[in-house]
Amino acid sequence: MAKKKQKTSAEITAIKEWAKGLYINEKLTQKEIAERTEMSTNTISKWVNEGNWDAGRKSILMTWEEQLRNMVNELEKLNQDISNNGRGYADKEQAYIRDTLVQNINKLKTDVTVEEIWNVYRKAMEYWRPIDLDIAKQLTEFFDPFIKANIK
Repeated sequence: MAKKKQKTSAEITAIKEWAKGLYINEKLTQKEIAERTEMSTNTISKWVNEGNWDAGRKSILMTWEEQLRNMVNELEKLNQDISNNGRGYADKEQAYIRDTLVQNINKLKTDVTVEEIWNVYRKAMEYWRPIDLDIAKQLTEFFDPFIKANIK
């Protein structure tokens, strides 16, 4: 019998994001999530409890667009403060914050997370479920391996 390859920390983090999305948005059971993610039910249960995912089911997750908008607004405010400081250039702390914000904005614009892939899947399911349940089921069959393949 072949031994299972141990997952890296990054893979586990991505699986955890995916599992959280399945739990919060799809409202799947822990057992269903364990089967889909190929993790143990004990691990899923631990993540649910430690991350307080039940509270997440009650609140709306911050979307990619909201995160991007918040960072851009923060950068605009910082640039305005720099313009109004009388010197016309950033001090060391402001320069560091600005550089960090720009990097994070660029990363947010270019990186695709498992959660974002999952959000596309969820929107496709919302569209297809009322139209054709068989297509919705096929989408699940296609998306699960795709999501797993994108866990790095």
